[in-house]
Amino acid sequence: RRPRRGPTAAAEGVTFSSPWLGEVPLMMAMAVRSFAAEGYSPAELAVLVSRVGPSFTERLLLPGVYGHLIVGVRRGGRLCGYADVSLQPPTGTTEVLRSVALREREALHGGGLQPYVSNFMVDVGSRGAGVGTALLCECERVARGTLGGDELFLHADAACAEAVGLYNKRGFVVRSRLNGGIVFMSKKLAA
Repeated sequence: RRPRRGPTAAAEGVTFSSPWLGEVPLMMAMAVRSFAAEGYSPAELAVLVSRVGPSFTERLLLPGVYGHLIVGVRRGGRLCGYADVSLQPPTGTTEVLRSVALREREALHGGGLQPYVSNFMVDVGSRGAGVGTALLCECERVARGTLGGDELFLHADAACAEAVGLYNKRGFVVRSRLNGGIVFMSKKLAA
């Protein structure tokens, strides 16, 4: 698939395309660097990699089954960030984000699924250059244009001021606070 150009001048030279299967180790390395910088222990990082790596592989191999679109952001052709945009019930819980087939999710929740961003990640070395803003804009475009949603949901660690600040700046508002210091946020999408 041909990369799309980035939507913001702040992130000049940014393009978007889905990561390919061979980039899953790179995606995991990004996550490890990011969470290590936030003070996660080696044991917590090992759990993260063991849980998230296989689910990304499933989502990249079978996007139609699981209903996940992995959006990759590249600078100079190099993957420097990614996010998972999927249809989920807007319930304010992260429990629904398991790799459950889209049809099962629709049946369990009687429709009413809305676009949800999870696993939003910008490589530590690419932060502060507009890459995160460009990636979030692309997630909004995918949510509205590809998934047909009118609202976009996400969750974030409330202690991660950088991420929460980015989401607030892009118009996301806190809808609820979950256990473990997680904030559940949403934004109405322009038509």
